[in-house]
Amino acid sequence: MPSIKLKKSSKRYRIDPELRRSVGRAAPGSVERLQYLEALVNELCVTNLIDYKQQIVANLGNFAHDPRNCPHLISLDVHLIFLEIVRQHLQIAPSASSQKKTAATSAKLVSLAVAGFCNLITSSQNLRLRFSHSHQEISPLFTCLQSPTLEAGTLVNCLTVFVHLCAPAVHLQEENCVFFEPNCSTTAFHTSIRSNFPTVVEFARGILAENTEDTRLRNLANIFITDCCGDTSYSSLE
Repeated sequence: MPSIKLKKSSKRYRIDPELRRSVGRAAPGSVERLQYLEALVNELCVTNLIDYKQQIVANLGNFAHDPRNCPHLISLDVHLIFLEIVRQHLQIAPSASSQKKTAATSAKLVSLAVAGFCNLITSSQNLRLRFSHSHQEISPLFTCLQSPTLEAGTLVNCLTVFVHLCAPAVHLQEENCVFFEPNCSTTAFHTSIRSNFPTVVEFARGILAENTEDTRLRNLANIFITDCCGDTSYSSLE
């Protein structure tokens, strides 16, 4: 498996043409599908062509829509690769000193990586449980919420991730859950979510308080504050 640290290279690793042709016939979860996904990850890790990186990240993100592909994607650490891309390129995207084109392409790559990660989270209960308890691993997403330059679509996907991570239904059947222990009241759960995800709470409250124009952000913020945090004072705003 390739290293999660993305290598810098001017080379373009080329997938075997026959493998490209066969992927359309490969069933999700099959060995052939795994081989193709592994080839995509290898391409991503060896190329330094930003436009090509965008294509590969978008492709991997599309595969993440189907839960049947998730075991293969997770085995290849695609979820961690997405987070590393966000971490690396978020440092470039908002920089005033960076060239305009470089900043724009980095912001696009961040957007695609966040979207791909969002697809994985919505498709995999195992990832939802893992990352809801591993805040350090998803720190790049907290940084996204604090960025003043990312487009609304990126923030929508980012907030969608946290809605899924913090939904009570995700944790109700979980053994030894730090958020929702057996016989625990929903009030205790909501308090735990607020204390463990303060950045998200602040972001969502800001969206609602400012009555942000983007309907998607307002709706997601309302869901997070109401369902995940138990605060119904904003429900009348929608």
